[in-house]
Amino acid sequence: MDEPPSRRERILLIRLSAIGDVVHALFGLAALRAARPGARIGFLVEDRAASLLADHPQVDRVHVYPRKRWQEGIRRDPGTVIREARDFLAGLRGERYGVAVDLQGNLKSGVLAVLSGTPRRIGLARGSGKEGNHLFHTERVRPPAGPLHRVDRALALLAPLGVEGEAGVPRVAVSAEDREDVDRFLEERGLAAGGFAVMHPGTSRFGLHKRWPPDRFGRAAAALRQRAGLPTVATWGPGERPLAEEVVRASGGAAVAGPRTRRLTALARLADRAALFVAADTGALHLAALGGTPTLGLFGPKDPRVYAPRGPRTAVVVGRADCSPCRRRSCPDPICMTSISVDDVVRAALGLLDGAVPSGVPGKGGDGG
Repeated sequence: MDEPPSRRERILLIRLSAIGDVVHALFGLAALRAARPGARIGFLVEDRAASLLADHPQVDRVHVYPRKRWQEGIRRDPGTVIREARDFLAGLRGERYGVAVDLQGNLKSGVLAVLSGTPRRIGLARGSGKEGNHLFHTERVRPPAGPLHRVDRALALLAPLGVEGEAGVPRVAVSAEDREDVDRFLEERGLAAGGFAVMHPGTSRFGLHKRWPPDRFGRAAAALRQRAGLPTVATWGPGERPLAEEVVRASGGAAVAGPRTRRLTALARLADRAALFVAADTGALHLAALGGTPTLGLFGPKDPRVYAPRGPRTAVVVGRADCSPCRRRSCPDPICMTSISVDDVVRAALGLLDGAVPSGVPGKGGDGG
């Protein structure tokens, strides 16, 4: 007989952003659900990544923190924001979680952990998190020393709850509407499942220095069409349509601009239907890797040992620069990315398609071929 809801263990996971990090947190969610099958699990996430948790079978309740809307509204209508914040916190506290696990590790996530009213709060030890995050937690975990992948850090934070390792590759729930929209786009352009590549040239505005030049994506698309017979769909997010169009122009007819994807899960559907997915270190890359599509990540400023896509068929191309990896949030001359040549990317992509998964292909330097 099922345990009464009032007696179920209640656990809150906190991973607010960014999209790629929320994707990595899904590995922790899957492992927690396997270790605690009867628990009621909540997930606190910002609005821009909330669609990854929509209708997720391993989550009982998703608490959406509308950061962007509140930031924009606090000056225009502070009264509404204050009322919404009060209701949001009431809903969070009303779940009466017994334990919160802070997978984010900064000031904001620590404050929200306390405001949730949860008595047992697990987070990173001093020196492992940011902005005094350790001060907000009752239990502190110090992950293993050295570069540690974000998935493995999440699993380390969940170890006090009996999580002993990964429980398979997680998936996201794709709505019927998203499936229909993507499949209609592919049908209209004569693209069969498994018969095309996807390239995503954009990144968040905070990660502009992680972008690979869109004209090189276009030239890589032309080479894939010639050498593997694969046309390319250039995908784009808010404000990124010009990047996709530049890829199309540089491809010599090998690429088309992708559809407007209203939710991240629509992008997941498109990636699942593709033969190959190529992108820089951005949320789209990590989402694509979950579905098993061969996924190639282009890395420069970030350490792939920490941020590489995690999935069954992934590889990375790593740029060559003495200053890489780094912690900079911007760079006037990201040579670590421009050192990656078109030939580097095409060679790694063909290796993935052939089933020879490389562990990393360094860039050559120079003008990128």
